[in-house]
Parts: sequence; structure tokens; C-alpha cells
Amino acid sequence: MVISDKKIILRKKLLKNRQALGSKEVDLNSRQIIERVLGLVEWEEINILHIYKPIISKKEVDTSSLIDWIHANHPEIEIIFAPSKKPFYLPKDENYDLVIVPVLGFDRSGNRLGYGGGYYDRLLGQNKCKQVIGLSYSFCEVDKLPAETHDQKLDKIITEKEIIDR
Repeated sequence: MVISDKKIILRKKLLKNRQALGSKEVDLNSRQIIERVLGLVEWEEINILHIYKPIISKKEVDTSSLIDWIHANHPEIEIIFAPSKKPFYLPKDENYDLVIVPVLGFDRSGNRLGYGGGYYDRLLGQNKCKQVIGLSYSFCEVDKLPAETHDQKLDKIITEKEIIDR
């Protein structure tokens, strides 16, 4: 089986597992994850942040409270949001102090599985990113993700249970 087929099978499984989460679980886990992000990042050192707005129907880790906190406590930080509609605008040659990405699946080596469109792999590969943090639920961890040459690794993965630093 080729790597892309393995990713498709794994993607379906992880999406199904995530869809089984109740809204209270999503809210609780998201709060715990965001608390870890708030305590980890040196916010005074961030000038430009690239972050996603959650796709609620896919039960992504909800970044809304983090975005609100940044607006209230660090209005000087320029926030660039990931596009939510196709065709995606893909910035090139930008300098991001921090990029926060959604993660469908991950392993402890910093490999990330997304939805298969390649947006974040291209974004991370074409721009300077000082730190890249992925947000995910702990049950989305797999032993070893199949990785391809274009796949970009994460510096850290934050779940409701821990911070994984590669």
C-alpha cells in the first residue's frame, strides 16, 4: 500500500473518532489545550501570528478564546488567519513568529496529518516560521505517521494532556 493510501485510511478513521466527540468534550479539551498554549508561548516575542479559525463541524480544537485573549492582551500582534474557502491564498516569503495549525493526527516525531489539501505543508515550506505548534486531541496520536518528502514537521504538539516537544 502506498503512503497516500495509508493516509486516506488513517484520515477517515481519525475523522470518525473526532466526530464522536460531544460538544462538551470539545469545549473542555479545547480549554485545556488553549491554557497550555497561553502558558507556553512568550507572547512578548510574537509580532506576526498565523492561526486557524476552527471548523466547528469537524470538531477542531477551538481557537476562538485564544484569538480573543490575544486581541485583548496583545493587540500589537498581527494575526493572519488561515483561509477558510477555496481557492486558498498562499502567502510566500513571509516571516511568522508563530504558526498555530489544526492537527487531525500526529506522532511524537512531529509529523502531522491534516485533511489532505497540503495548505500547511506549502505554507510552512514557503515561509520563514520561527515556531510551529499543532493543536490536537490526545486520542489522535498514532505510533508512526506515514510521511512524504513534502510533509512539514511541527515543533510542538499540544493536547489536553501534554505538550509534545520534538
